[in-house]
Order: sequence, then C-alpha cells, then structure tokens
Amino acid sequence: MSTFSTAMFLGVDLGWYGKPSGLASIAINREGLSLRNVTRLEDTDDILRWIKSEAGGGTAVVGVDAPLVIRNHTSIRDAERELNSEFRRYHAGCHAANLGRP
Repeated sequence: MSTFSTAMFLGVDLGWYGKPSGLASIAINREGLSLRNVTRLEDTDDILRWIKSEAGGGTAVVGVDAPLVIRNHTSIRDAERELNSEFRRYHAGCHAANLGRP
C-alpha cells in the first residue's frame, strides 16, 4: 500500500518598480487541492522566509514569474514581442524587461 503525503505548490510573481510581489500556496493531498495562502510581500528576505514556511520541510514545487536572462539595456526583448503579438489581444501580454527597469 502506498502512502500519499501532502505536496505544496508555491507561486511567486515578483513585483517591479518597488511594488510588492504576489505569493500563493496550494496544498494537494488525498482530499484534493486546497488554497492555503495568498499574500503580497516586498522584502526579499520576507519572500524567502514565506517560501520556507509554506514548503514546511516537505515536497514543494515553486514557480517564479520573472525574467531569467536580461541583456538589453532598453526596449523590449524579442521573446516578449512575439508573446505579445499572440496574447495581448486576450489581455495576457507581458511587460518589457530590460536593464533600465529595476
């Protein structure tokens, strides 16, 4: 007989221009999915503490919504331009990421 423990799914949407980051956690267990926590935090150390606390020392998958590679000093990256051409009409485009934007 196999055992199934709770697993956590954590989402982190990093804020821009000093705005807070959005965080959410969902637990999955034998009973199904349950939303555990939704919050906004500004400080990086607070975000890391939240992730550690929500993961609880068990199995956790963390998704981070943030650009991974930014080389352009200004303007929009090619990937963002392509994504926006397909999805902006659905209000699902992305904001430009460049080194000039903190």
